[in-house]
Amino acid sequence: MISLTAVYLGGILTILLALFHSQFYKLFKWEDAYEKIGYPNNKIFHTIHIALPLIFLMIGMLSVVYTHELSQCNGLSLGFCLWRGLWQIKGRLSA
Repeated sequence: MISLTAVYLGGILTILLALFHSQFYKLFKWEDAYEKIGYPNNKIFHTIHIALPLIFLMIGMLSVVYTHELSQCNGLSLGFCLWRGLWQIKGRLSA
């Protein structure tokens, strides 16, 4: 069983990450970088940086709303816990 606090804080941190990630365009002045790359790559990067904050928000909100279910890691939440664990391991191995 995972701590309720850990799941809840993980959800809050994921939501904060989404908010921070949504500001990358302004923070890093990407409008200049977008002008230098071709049209297809420009649209791909733009789409990625719209989709990622939405995915982060969705996962964060699910973690906050379904904290108790996710902390138990049974039923449908087991798949989410496994996916999240594999994602974190993959991230640590590639870093």
